[in-house]
Amino acid sequence: MIAVYVDDVLIASKDVKSMQKVSDHISQHFDIRDLGKVQQCLGIDFRRDGNVIELSQSGYVDEMLNRFGMENCNPVSSPLDQNPKLNREVEESSKNEADLPYRELLGCLTYLATYTRPDISYAVSYLGQFNNCFGEPHWKAVKRILKYLKGTKDVGLVYRPDSKPLVGYVDSDWGNCHLDRRSHSGFIFLLSGCAVTWDSKKQKTVALSSCEAEYMALTKGAKAAVFLQRFLIE
Repeated sequence: MIAVYVDDVLIASKDVKSMQKVSDHISQHFDIRDLGKVQQCLGIDFRRDGNVIELSQSGYVDEMLNRFGMENCNPVSSPLDQNPKLNREVEESSKNEADLPYRELLGCLTYLATYTRPDISYAVSYLGQFNNCFGEPHWKAVKRILKYLKGTKDVGLVYRPDSKPLVGYVDSDWGNCHLDRRSHSGFIFLLSGCAVTWDSKKQKTVALSSCEAEYMALTKGAKAAVFLQRFLIE
């Protein structure tokens, strides 16, 4: 397996000789530096102890805290208030962007939620619907996620070899959004003792029953399961 991002390349294989062969081939065409075992890439820290692999983004969290002046904030125990009832602001949000860098912070949090922090996935998805209609209450809500990360910055994904098959969980609420009565659904799939893919999004249409909301969530989760199964087979 070869992962490429601009000029960063990660190579993974059960056969060390195969990795060296690929590296030698690339070096014939480009000037490269072999940095050995991966330790950090794209803001993600990699640690390996025997067969245990850990992925975290504590350094990235520290950068965010400093960037948004939250390095001395007090940690909280959850990324979002229980049953938040935020409304869309009438005034144009672009006027407040200089004072409230809401979209900038939310973009940073989206990257974190996508790669190593499924625990903030719902909070980031919920606040993302106010990208063009935010105000002071929304800014306070997104800063709460930073406060949560301050106390959990070392939390990450830990993978250990086991014989358990791929396991997935899917769920949804029903019409819980007070703005448009649409449901929120999410899924998570576990392999080697940890999450390998997850998602949390508001559904595109209004479900007329809890059964319909669950069915739409299951459909999306099933698509992710099919992709994962094909990847594992290959």
